[in-house]
Amino acid sequence: MTTTFKLAPLTALALSITACDGATGPADAAVADARVEADASPAIDGGPSEFPSLDNTGIPDGACPDGLTPAGPEAERPESGSTFECVLFADFLPYIPDSVSNVTYRYCRFETSSADSFINLQGGPVLIEDSELVGGAGTWIRASYEAHGLTVRRSELAGMANAVEWGTNDVVLEGNLVHDFGNVEDGQHADGFQCDGVERFVIRNNTVLMGLDTWGATSALLVAGTDSIVEGNLLGGAGYTIHVAGDLQVTGNRVTTMFSERSGEYGPVYPEALDATGTWEDNAWYDGPNAGAAIDAP
Repeated sequence: MTTTFKLAPLTALALSITACDGATGPADAAVADARVEADASPAIDGGPSEFPSLDNTGIPDGACPDGLTPAGPEAERPESGSTFECVLFADFLPYIPDSVSNVTYRYCRFETSSADSFINLQGGPVLIEDSELVGGAGTWIRASYEAHGLTVRRSELAGMANAVEWGTNDVVLEGNLVHDFGNVEDGQHADGFQCDGVERFVIRNNTVLMGLDTWGATSALLVAGTDSIVEGNLLGGAGYTIHVAGDLQVTGNRVTTMFSERSGEYGPVYPEALDATGTWEDNAWYDGPNAGAAIDAP
């Protein structure tokens, strides 16, 4: 049985969250600041139609005619088969224990002022689509234990240090925009999407832009696994922009010079070879003096 939660309309929002520069202020103002920075880049401000931008990620216009509604206590630890639509998760984020499966978040907004808070997934499958996730550097989607089958589609993620981190199988990240990363604490590192030693993930047609001034920035993609696909993404910034390892099919990705002529501070690709069964094809510079030129395999 599927339960869909649509609660009383939200009439005002006066919460405070950590903005991307570490300052605090009204949630709407913090998000507006992030979007102002994003608007300066044609790559994500209604940019090329083949890549996600502010125009085609997040909650679509008209999706929630009554506005967002505040999440109730049942949303903190949802039951299996729950669907949440047009719900605001403010200053607490969901926890999915390993006994829970088939939870859907659609047209939802997640935001928090906590310095260390996660959408904590230990069960699955979980679907997050057409949603917005805004928080400080210590906020991200984390999938572990039995949280196999995570899918995140057409969502905007801003202010985080790690957008999605997983140690589970059958993960799909598709059509998302990740930008305006936050600064981690000393001894930590920041990545767009991060996993290691997992199976059957798909990272397709995302825009992940991590500026060089993000403290602890490692890679826009730091992923390793088997029988997995990294395809058709627009990536830029960090230390090395792309760090891939294992049996991966890495094809059709584009690297932007919007932060540096080398994309990342040290270059576009970390020098670690794929497995012999892996593939590196049609990965090229998106813009800059070498636009269209192939990027050599690591």
